[in-house]
Amino acid sequence: MLLLAGCGGTKDPTLFIMAKNGLSSDATEALTKSLQAKFGDTKIQVSSSPIYNQQKLIVELAAGGNAVMMLDKDDFVSLLGQGGALSLDDVFDPKLYPEGVLEGTIPGDKDEPDRKETHLYGIPVTKAKLVQSAGINDDKLILFIPANAPDQEAAKQMIKELVES
Repeated sequence: MLLLAGCGGTKDPTLFIMAKNGLSSDATEALTKSLQAKFGDTKIQVSSSPIYNQQKLIVELAAGGNAVMMLDKDDFVSLLGQGGALSLDDVFDPKLYPEGVLEGTIPGDKDEPDRKETHLYGIPVTKAKLVQSAGINDDKLILFIPANAPDQEAAKQMIKELVES
């Protein structure tokens, strides 16, 4: 399964959403339309799971095809301990989003062990303007860029639009 994720060249930016309380298809459609308007010719994909399913979440994370993810804070915090999210310090001012400043694991390599660092890793949806305008306002949801996002620059652009537009 992981081998398939790397095939096919550049992927369109994708946002995956899994809320513990579910999410309406109207909210997903509204968010897709809003994001598509911001990105013009670049095809944007927004997908969500109608129900919370831990196995689906694991598959989505392992496949590595999502530019941005929106998950319950508990799942997000668990991922940070495994090196599952990129720092957003170069995208946003961490002082503006203290809820997303947490300790996370930075994976090492064969010569260097994993290390713990505190950075801005996630943005609460309550502070994401475009997400709020689509009717998604669950205060337990966090936006973040998974460490295995296929195109980190496109992911940063997407999360910026989600938060600032």
